[in-house]
Amino acid sequence: IEKGKIVNDLCKKVKSIVAYFKHSVSAADQLRAHTDLKLIQSVETRWNSTYNMLYRFIELSDKISLILLKCPTAPAMLIASELQTAKEFISLLQPFEEATKLVCGESYVTASKVIPIVNTLKCKLEECEPTTDSGGHMKKMLLEEFSKRFSNIEQVSLLAIATILDPRFKNINFVDKIACAHAQNKVTRIINEITMSNLKNSDASTTIVLETCLELYENYFIIS
Repeated sequence: IEKGKIVNDLCKKVKSIVAYFKHSVSAADQLRAHTDLKLIQSVETRWNSTYNMLYRFIELSDKISLILLKCPTAPAMLIASELQTAKEFISLLQPFEEATKLVCGESYVTASKVIPIVNTLKCKLEECEPTTDSGGHMKKMLLEEFSKRFSNIEQVSLLAIATILDPRFKNINFVDKIACAHAQNKVTRIINEITMSNLKNSDASTTIVLETCLELYENYFIIS
């Protein structure tokens, strides 16, 4: 997140202010007198700590500004344009924060959610319309990095099949129709192979059940 100079410079300013409140008893006491919320310092090993830092900073920016004005040794407060940029950074990063919570908060396999989450994140990013040059630059940077990492995600067979077989998603979230068709065909082949293998050693009643299961799958994508 902080590789870009614009983002890095802004985050450094916010970090220095947060650090000041962490080390200044007087400033911390004044902030505590106005709110129970605490400023959050970012940690290099956790990307979302930068988001949390900026979010909390903007949330308390009015109170922080008043306190810094009373402290001669305090770092300079962000100016209006920088605050607007920080707000746009938060808007751009919020979908990633929500996706992180969604994946990390589950105790079961989430492979079927990868493609829907990735494509939803991309749509959310594209929908964001920053008004500042810095916000626009960050949006461009995020989309470029996103493309590098996830442009071929739908071609990962395991993830595509998991998504298709999840009744919540099926083929709805696919952008690449060819990749979707390949995954569907692969599932069909696997089911046919299993069905044919079982039919060889089955009685009449079992045969009917297997044929019914195969028919249900063939109608799987028709039923909404």
